[in-house]
Amino acid sequence: MKKTAVRTLALLLALCLLSAPALAAEEDRTFHSDRYGFSFTLPAELAKDIVIEEYTDDTLYVHTPGEGGWSADAGRPRDGTGEGFLPENAAGVFQFRYAPAMTEAGWGGSLGTLRVKTPKSTFYSDEYSYASCPIVAVNAGSAFVLVGVVGGVDAAEENREDYFAAYSALHETIARTIKADGGAAVPGLDEARIPAQAAELNASPDAELTRGDCARLLYELIRPESGELEVRCPFSDIPADSEYSRAVAYLADCGIVSGYPDGTFRPEQGVTRAEFVKLLHRSLFIPFPAWYGDPIDFSDVDVSHWAWGYLNCAYQYRILIGDNTDRGWLQGYPDGTLRPDAAISRGEAAAVISRLPDES
Repeated sequence: MKKTAVRTLALLLALCLLSAPALAAEEDRTFHSDRYGFSFTLPAELAKDIVIEEYTDDTLYVHTPGEGGWSADAGRPRDGTGEGFLPENAAGVFQFRYAPAMTEAGWGGSLGTLRVKTPKSTFYSDEYSYASCPIVAVNAGSAFVLVGVVGGVDAAEENREDYFAAYSALHETIARTIKADGGAAVPGLDEARIPAQAAELNASPDAELTRGDCARLLYELIRPESGELEVRCPFSDIPADSEYSRAVAYLADCGIVSGYPDGTFRPEQGVTRAEFVKLLHRSLFIPFPAWYGDPIDFSDVDVSHWAWGYLNCAYQYRILIGDNTDRGWLQGYPDGTLRPDAAISRGEAAAVISRLPDES
């Protein structure tokens, strides 16, 4: 009888063990900022080594990893310490640090930053003069920019292998999981739409490209298939039922186009060659790179021109070529001029966008 009871108990225990779920792996950790309106999720194994510093206008908060996520300290006044590679206005900057590579003073181990840019047009500045800073999320007010490490590797030799692994995993995971509150799809160039848009422009190749038509062109090239934000057109001369309204509103919210001090957009006004370079550059959502080596060399444009920086960027990206060969986007003329302030024709614009897949 006793043996039967023991066998029965053993059988019950075995059944319990078989039916019990396997020990669950540690859950992913989600970081959410109520202040700046976004969240991202990291695997627990990575999250446990990531310290997050949050900068506001006047306060630094340190979020320390722990069981279930991050906990923030009470914050302390910003005094500039450790902010050497942060932008001058660091409000809305989240700096990531790899805890095993940090010093006792709390520095070192930098893995880059996530920067909340409000308005979105502030992304287009020479503050982002390096390539590793993609826009990873957007909402109606802000662009969220993931910026790589500035100033070199921030880890001692003994930590570097793990540091590099954490860097790659962090950037890949944030880019994949980040969500902006009230967000939408991140716009980007759709190369498949280029032939149709070029053909439409070439239907009247000698006509001047207007600001309204330029806005429609860029909108058709970059608008997302779904998840588009509904935004109001802010210009007094673009009514809601205008053929340009949706395109101009979308591009204005993206920070690509702007109006005039009197609140107008002037859609029938022509676009110059320099203006087109600037607008196209912004529509590719590429950073404003510092240019190295020799600058562009045309007899009719120099550093005093308002678009000098954009033109040099275009040159570095092979957007702009200084001779009349069949290369690049916007070419100069045989007489050594660029004519940046001349109106660009629809045919010229078609030629430019047709080269984007190869030259962007």
